[in-house]
Amino acid sequence: MTDSVFEIIGYHKELFDQHTGKYLGYIKMSVPDRSKAKWGYFGRTRHHVKGTATKNGMTQFNVDGVYVTECIPICGRIKANTLQEQHNVLRDHYTKTSALRQK
Repeated sequence: MTDSVFEIIGYHKELFDQHTGKYLGYIKMSVPDRSKAKWGYFGRTRHHVKGTATKNGMTQFNVDGVYVTECIPICGRIKANTLQEQHNVLRDHYTKTSALRQK
């Protein structure tokens, strides 16, 4: 996974039912619970989770059990100061990633 051009302002631990795979909600985290190589879909693992989860940004409920979890970074602003720098960062990033895809 390449370095993000965006500031990372937090993380979500997404919770899925271990039998049906249905999305249940998320738990906010300030630091990731796994290495950067294990973020996203390919980092899904089964964990015993105990805490308060949120669904749809409003509904909170307690969880205590084994769930399939996935760590997702929450991105903020582009890592640049001026509008021109933001444009350059995005242009360079997408030029680099499109070149990698064509290989």
